[in-house]
Amino acid sequence: MDITIRVDKPEAHPGNTLHCKVQIQVKSKTKTRRIVAAFFGEFFSVYSTGKHTYTNRNVFVKLEKPLWIPEDGKAGNIEPGTHEYTADFIVPDGLMPSFPPASMEGMRFPGRLQYFVKAVATKVIGFEDERFEKIYLVSRDFASTTAERRRFGTVPAGKTRPMASLTLDRSTYKPGGMIQCKVVVDKQAASCKIQDAVLSIRNKCWGWVENAWHVEDVWRDEYSLGMVDSSSKDFTLAIPIDACPTLYGGNVKVTWDVHLDVKLALAMDAHLTVPVVVISSGASLPVEDMGTDVEPGVRFCRSCGTVLESGSNKCAFCGDVLDEP
Repeated sequence: MDITIRVDKPEAHPGNTLHCKVQIQVKSKTKTRRIVAAFFGEFFSVYSTGKHTYTNRNVFVKLEKPLWIPEDGKAGNIEPGTHEYTADFIVPDGLMPSFPPASMEGMRFPGRLQYFVKAVATKVIGFEDERFEKIYLVSRDFASTTAERRRFGTVPAGKTRPMASLTLDRSTYKPGGMIQCKVVVDKQAASCKIQDAVLSIRNKCWGWVENAWHVEDVWRDEYSLGMVDSSSKDFTLAIPIDACPTLYGGNVKVTWDVHLDVKLALAMDAHLTVPVVVISSGASLPVEDMGTDVEPGVRFCRSCGTVLESGSNKCAFCGDVLDEP
């Protein structure tokens, strides 16, 4: 028994209808219990030690439609020849988008959120025959209800007297959004020379396998703030326009954070990490009053993110010149 399944669109949104065509080639009469088509989504995590590979699957949505059922409901014969069936599935609203998206397929991550349509023939004797077709779900109106939407203000670094602080304008952003940051370094508390301060935005994927979280970087962008002669700096970080939304899905997580490294000359560096939530483009941003020190209307350099001086179109940090004043 040879099965093929085809879907009319490899990419879909919640609420779309998937039209599937199933073809089964039978060489000889085969006693079969049932033939079904299904749409399902799963969290899949994988971890490899080099010698062994461990996996973990968690199916969180499954829709089934019978294609063939015997008259007695138990078993019947499928005659030789070509048999064709159709099945339609409406993608449920509120499903999280696929991770990784189609543009990142082929990259290895410890965790995945993936969707499939499949056709399965359950025979009386022998293994099930089944075929899969992957579907990439793209959601423009999904706002994660399971992500932790915390409120973040100033976060101190240092065990005793705070040596540095990082303040963000809010905790939730959309793809393509700008994160306005304020970095303050107390040079007296540092007690040694500050070489540099590096601010970065990071996207990570996590997979839970073998009783542990395994993590890999998906994307990272970092900037040197300098700060050798200054104690505070306003900066902006850009979230990629095709950013994957934050995801908390059982054995799979996709996280975003803003990270600050204060590099010291003769001491261990100080580190700050502030988690942020990225929601899909069509979702509504929650109203948040973060009490940020970044003034509204402040203009930033498009190249490095430095706050521009009032009335100037040239960045004092990297020297880049904007097209408009």
